[in-house]
Order: sequence, then structure tokens, then C-alpha cells
Amino acid sequence: MLTPEQLLTPAWHPAAWWAEWRSPPRMRRRLLIAGLVAVLAAGSYIGRVVWPAAEPAQGPRVIAAGAGPDALAISPDGQTLYVADYGNPDLSDSSVPGAGDTVTPVDLRTGRPGRPITAGSLPDWLTLAPAHRTLYVFQDPAYSDGDVVPVNLGSGVAGPPMRFPDGAEYGRMSPDQRTLYVAEDLNYGQNLQVVPVDVASGRRGAPITLPKYISGLVISPDGETLYGGTEDGATQQGGEIVSVDLRTHRVRAPIRLDNHPWTLAFSPDGKWLYVVAGIVPPPSAPLGPQALFVISVASQKVVKSVALKALPDSIAVAPDGRMLYIQSDDTTVTPVSTATWQLGAPIVTTRPQEARGAALSFGPLGSTLVISPDGRTLYALNGTGVAVIPVTG
Repeated sequence: MLTPEQLLTPAWHPAAWWAEWRSPPRMRRRLLIAGLVAVLAAGSYIGRVVWPAAEPAQGPRVIAAGAGPDALAISPDGQTLYVADYGNPDLSDSSVPGAGDTVTPVDLRTGRPGRPITAGSLPDWLTLAPAHRTLYVFQDPAYSDGDVVPVNLGSGVAGPPMRFPDGAEYGRMSPDQRTLYVAEDLNYGQNLQVVPVDVASGRRGAPITLPKYISGLVISPDGETLYGGTEDGATQQGGEIVSVDLRTHRVRAPIRLDNHPWTLAFSPDGKWLYVVAGIVPPPSAPLGPQALFVISVASQKVVKSVALKALPDSIAVAPDGRMLYIQSDDTTVTPVSTATWQLGAPIVTTRPQEARGAALSFGPLGSTLVISPDGRTLYALNGTGVAVIPVTG
């Protein structure tokens, strides 16, 4: 029963609150709760100091496709990415390199890899002919027969290999998708023979023999000229860009560079040729100068040189031509604005736990980086898989 004092004192009054708190059962319960809260707070603080919480893994989403992915190609509709699996990425690890020997199609709408396609031994270059629903898989000529294996994209079945006496290094498809130009290494890197192959019939045309070994071949958007780069074998201090008229097979006067050209790409309108170049010094020497060269197709002259901070490996051009993306052998990707020629912050393609020691198998071919047809996503090999990198342009 309430006392007269309790009847006259509202519940919110300090006297009523104090009386409630002093009630022995409630007081014990409140003291117990307060003690538990204090213990939990102290334990949480000590735990954060002694056992710091693991930070969530940062970095891009990575698609796992094979044991040693080393070449990419993307369909024109942007729905499928093809990943060549070389197998063992380090040839020195085994006398019989190659654990994959497949090409994996990845559905980019879901990010899920499909069933791998067996396509010869040690695939290291891919060339698409979408109009013919064919993917050409180039085998590494240094450690295999160097054949070109056509894969029917409808059935996923590899056809009979196309054989070349000296092994096919890589290939480029003409813009009209009628001709596949196959680069065949002659005399162990002393010169190059480019063999035109009719895609519809498989017939081979008269080869184009070049006096030097030309790497990083590209075809102009109008399909009339083939460009490639070569280093100066005499001085090892520079290189040249060589062009060939594909109608007459006439070799034009070379364009001189201060560095060794690695990979070439055209602007979408065909007015500019972009060349990433660098000098690879002996292991005991510091890294040489690295640069992006911009060549005017009209004047056949270098009109711009942009210094790079790492050894370039691959280049991708945005569909609208406003951005270039240059991948280095340390797997980072540097965006470059074609309006200002300013370098953006490098994009890290590896997760922190995978970043240490991550590197690409360096080579002057540039097949480790592609951009989606809408220009919104980069797909980059990072040594362990394919990094998916959203870009804003």
C-alpha cells in the first residue's frame, strides 16, 4: 500500500525516483546491470588494443579463371571475356610448363567462368573474329609448336590447328574481319614474316617479310596500314615504328623513338598512334626511362611524349578516346587523359594479401588489359586472375 507521501509525490519527482532506486531488490538489479556494462566496455577496449580487428580485404573483384591466365579478349557486345590459361606462369619452375592449356569463357553479366575449352598447348595470345564466331588461340612458339587453333564459339570445340613453319607468335584481325594477319618469327628474332590468312576460306596470301623483328603489331582502323615497333639492336638505346601498306606491302620510312616500343594502340578515329615504350636494363642497373609516345598518323611524326613511372606492358583506349589506360609489369594500371596528358593515380589490381611479388609475365604483346565496349570497365590480369575495375572515364 502507498504511503500518503507517495500519493502526493509524482513519479517524475526526484524524491520518488530516489526512493525507487533505493528499493533493495531494484538496487541490487541495477548495480548488477551497471557492473556487467562496465565489464563489457572494459573487455571491448582491451580486445581492440590487444587483438585488433582484422580490416576487411580491399581491392578489386577478381575472377579466377585458370592456373596461370596470361591473355585476354573481349566480345564486341561486352558479354563474354575469354581468358587464356598458360598454366604455370613461371617457366623456370618446371621442365614441362603449362598446367592449364585452356581458354575459359567468362559470362560478364554474372561474372561466372564457363567450361574451359581445350585449345592446344600453352596458349598466350587470343584474336577474335566475332562475325565468324571464331576465336583464334595462339600457342607459345618458344615452348610448343606455335600453332594457331581456331575455336568455334558456338560449340566451344577447337578445330584443326593452323601450322606455321617457324611458329606463330601472335595475330591481328582486320577491321572488316576478313583477314587474319599472323606474325611468324623467322631466324630467332632477326626478322618477321606476316602471313595474311583469309578467314572464310583459310587460304594464305603472299607473306610480308620485314627486315627486322617487329613486335606489337596493330592495324589502322581503316584497315589499310599495319604498324609495329622494333628496338635498335645495334645501340640498345632506342627503337623505331615501322608501317606497311597492306594493299601494296610496301614498307614505309620508319619513325625514330628514344625508347624500345612495346605495345601500340590506335585512337578510335585513327588519327593518333599510341606507343608505350621503355628500356629494360640489366638486373643490376636501375630502371631506364619509360614513356608514352603520341604519333600523328597524318605527319608520321611524334607529337607528344609523356614520361611514365613504371615499366609499361599493355595499353587500352577508351571507346570515346578520352582516356588511355596503361598497365605496368607490377600489375598497376595508370589512367592518362588525352586532353591534358596528365597521369592519374595508379589503380591497384591486386588485393593486399596478394600484392606482394605480383607481376606480369612481361612481353611486348600487350594482351593483359582490355576495356569493355561501353568504356565502363577494365579487365586486367594481375598475376593470379582477372581484376574487374570500374572506371568513370
